[in-house]
Amino acid sequence: MSYSFENKIRFSETADREKLSVGNIIDYMQDCTNYHSESLGLGIGYQIRTGRAWILNSWQIRLNGDIRLGDTVRTTTWPCGFDKVFGYRNFTMANTATPGDFLVEAESTWIIMDVETGRIAKIEQGDTERYVCEPSLSGDLKKKKILPGTEYAEQTACMVRRYQLDINGHMNNSWYVKIAEEYVPQDRAVTFVRVEYKKAARLGDVIIPFVYNDDFRCLAELRDGDGNIYAVAEFS
Repeated sequence: MSYSFENKIRFSETADREKLSVGNIIDYMQDCTNYHSESLGLGIGYQIRTGRAWILNSWQIRLNGDIRLGDTVRTTTWPCGFDKVFGYRNFTMANTATPGDFLVEAESTWIIMDVETGRIAKIEQGDTERYVCEPSLSGDLKKKKILPGTEYAEQTACMVRRYQLDINGHMNNSWYVKIAEEYVPQDRAVTFVRVEYKKAARLGDVIIPFVYNDDFRCLAELRDGDGNIYAVAEFS
């Protein structure tokens, strides 16, 4: 069963040309996920009681139009299916004046993590039994891997700050994308975004962006000092 909420886009959420960025779009979708889980009693309280949390693994986001300052937008989410360790969830965002005209369509993959050990756990009945699954936007629950670039340009390193952390002490998922967006050429019309999360960044960690650009896509790998990847974002 789907869950929706409506919100008017605020000045503080927009930037260039009064548009909502991809990173802020992800904020809306994450909020919708949490509202949905809380409405079913599977939110933060459930995480505290069980020591288990759903952690975002990947995004596939299609941008069909711009979301702008002052728009009243309905964000909707629904679960699509579960297997041994993965959960699948879709999203749409639309102006309430034209609810059938989706400005954003997104598919996401999640994993259950044992909060104490930080390791992936097997999905249990209590993790999923209150969710009612609906068909996926694409009909395909398998994520498509991001192909690596060939030659990367190293960019200026940045450090994870307190204001970027989520309730688990990790850098919030949207911040990886907000960092990566800085390297998308301004003249590139982005219609599709893919993100893969590999490793959680914590307070004080140094993130070094490595960027690849060609005629079809901009690819940003956010790495630590040893070359391990925190996240990869592809804009095309």
